[in-house]
Amino acid sequence: MTLTNSCKEQIARQGGRVFVELLSNKEGRGPSLQALYNLSGLDGNATIFIESSVLPSLIKSYLMSRIHHMS
Repeated sequence: MTLTNSCKEQIARQGGRVFVELLSNKEGRGPSLQALYNLSGLDGNATIFIESSVLPSLIKSYLMSRIHHMS
């Protein structure tokens, strides 16, 4: 499925938090990271993620996963 930049921006705005929430789910981690990676590379989406608190949530999720791996 090919999406335009405006569609990807809309997905970033509406789905960014959902992707971050799925990071805590073992099965959802890989697809969520791939989606966030793909969306963050598009013009403007990194700013959208920062403004919508996706980036802090992503960092928190990452740090929590690292703590669990160390335990």
